[in-house]
Amino acid sequence: MNVNGGQCPPYEGNIMKIFNKTLLVGMGITAILTLSGCANNNNQTNASVETRYCNMPQSKQLSVAIEESRSTLSNRDCQSDYAEHFSALVDIAAGEPDAKNLETLGIQSQWMVKKGIITKKDSESMLRRYFSPQLVSLDYESDFNTYSHCSMNSKQNELTRLLDNELEQKRKGLALALGDNEAYQMALKEHQSVKLLLESTQKACTSDS
Repeated sequence: MNVNGGQCPPYEGNIMKIFNKTLLVGMGITAILTLSGCANNNNQTNASVETRYCNMPQSKQLSVAIEESRSTLSNRDCQSDYAEHFSALVDIAAGEPDAKNLETLGIQSQWMVKKGIITKKDSESMLRRYFSPQLVSLDYESDFNTYSHCSMNSKQNELTRLLDNELEQKRKGLALALGDNEAYQMALKEHQSVKLLLESTQKACTSDS
C-alpha cells in the first residue's frame, strides 16, 4: 500500500537505484565482452588470412607453382620464407626431371633478386647448393688443406652438418629435379672425401693431445 501520497517509500527508491546501477553495469560488461569477442575474432581472422597468404606453392605443375610462389613472396611479410619456397619448387620440379628445370628455377631466382627479396650473391649460392657438384658449404677461397688443421677440429660437427644438408640439396636438385645422376655422384664423392678428411684430422688431433 502506498502511504506517501503516491511516492515510493525510501527503501523502494533505493532498491530501484541499485537495480538500475546493476542493470547498467551488466550492460557495460556485456558490451565489453562483445567488443572483446569481436577483437579476438578479428585477430583470428587476420591470422588466418596471413597464414593462407604465406602458404607454400601447392600445384604439381612447376610453372603454376612458380606463379603461386611469386604471388606469396610479393607480400613482404612472407619474403623471409624464400628459401623454403625455392626448396618446395625444386621438389615440384622433381616430379618431371629435366635439365630445363635448371633454367626455369634460375629465372625464378633472378626474379627474387629483381624484387629485392634476396641479393645476387644469395641467388648464386642457392643455385650452386642445389645444382653444382661442388660443395659451397666450404670456403674454397682458402687452401683445401686448411681443413686438415687441428684448428678446424672444434668446427667439425658444424661443418659435417652443413655438408650433409648441402648433399641432400644436391640430391634433390641434381639427381631428382634435373635427372643428372652423374653430377650428383661427383658431389657425393667430394662429400665423402671432405668428411673423411675431417674425421682423419679429428683422430690425429685427438691422439696428439
